[in-house]
Amino acid sequence: MSVTLRQLHQADQRIDLRGVLPANLVGLNAQEIGVMPLHLGNRRHPLSELFAVEIDTRDTDLLTVVPADGRIDYIGAGLQGGRIEVTGDAGDLLGAGMTGGGIRVSGNVGDNAGSAMRAGELQIDGNAGNSLGGPVGGGRLGQQGGLIRVLGTVGECAGERMRRGMLLIDGDGGDRLGHRMIAGTVYCGGRTGVLTGYAMRRGTLILRRAPGSLPSTFADNGRHPLPFLALLRRELARLTHGQSDLGDSMADVQRYVGDLAYDGHGEILILD
Repeated sequence: MSVTLRQLHQADQRIDLRGVLPANLVGLNAQEIGVMPLHLGNRRHPLSELFAVEIDTRDTDLLTVVPADGRIDYIGAGLQGGRIEVTGDAGDLLGAGMTGGGIRVSGNVGDNAGSAMRAGELQIDGNAGNSLGGPVGGGRLGQQGGLIRVLGTVGECAGERMRRGMLLIDGDGGDRLGHRMIAGTVYCGGRTGVLTGYAMRRGTLILRRAPGSLPSTFADNGRHPLPFLALLRRELARLTHGQSDLGDSMADVQRYVGDLAYDGHGEILILD
């Protein structure tokens, strides 16, 4: 069953879409979906006051959200399976804590997209805000698995407290990319800001270009041919259907190790 939610008008406050997931809509008709409670700011409203509901039985496990603005938060939060497509801009905490399934956004997203996700795939065709994949206030872990891909640019602290998984940024990264990273792999194909890898403990940052600045507590490890990049190149091609490319994966790359101020053993690889 395919369900489409079309936002009726721009909201004067933010909409919380938690609990509206493909698995929770199976077997419901439009009227039953319409009475599901949603929060608009600090008030509860039936879903039908905010969205028009359309049902198509020809597709399976697909939820399409058509926003009127970028103020719908928690789209796909806790997703375990199925697919969600957002045709427009999404708000904060898109796909937070998801453990499976896939989400694709045709526009831009707010802060903390993919926060603490464990599995699944999240693709953002536009730009992402701050703390992509990072923890929410008080949280100890960011992305813990799965794949996040952004075709545009990202804000500050993308990959913060990342534990495992893969984060691919086709455009520019912001300041403090990989901040407090614990493990996992981050790739950035554009420019990066200051303090790249700050407080990093482990994991790998792969940069197409030299960063705006590195903390002085990263050690220059020289240029090396790294055979594992050939494996990573094939995996990237598989995950992105050939749209991301590390270039000559057997060429020498510049390697930095740190953050030594935090007894870190992470690595920053610069392909340029």
